[in-house]
Amino acid sequence: MAEENSAVAQPTSVEDLKRKMKVEGTVKRVELYGAFVDIGTGTPAILHVSQLGDKGNRVADAVKVGESVNVWIDKVDTEKNQVMVTLVEPLAVEWGDLSEGAEFTGKVTRLE
Repeated sequence: MAEENSAVAQPTSVEDLKRKMKVEGTVKRVELYGAFVDIGTGTPAILHVSQLGDKGNRVADAVKVGESVNVWIDKVDTEKNQVMVTLVEPLAVEWGDLSEGAEFTGKVTRLE
C-alpha cells in the first residue's frame, strides 16, 4: 500500500481529489496560521500550521512562497470548494479500516 502513496497525482478539479492522495503544489502565500498551496485545481489548498509534521511549528520555517511541495489531501469539501492538505504522509491503514478478522501484512515498530 505504500507504493500507492508514492505516486504524485495531478488533479484538475476539486472533484478529482480523494483523501490520502499525494499531489504536488506550489506555495502561493504564507500566513501565521498556515499556507495556501496551488495544487492545480483552481482552488488554493490550505496547509494548516498543525499539519507541518516534523518541519517545525512555524509555517515560515517549513515552507516558502514559490516553493514546490508534495502534500497529501486531508479533507475535501466540494460544497464549499475547500481543500485541506498536510505535509504528514497518511498511514496506510487507519483505525477505522480495522475490523474483526481482517489481516494486514506489516512490521511491528512499537507496542503500546
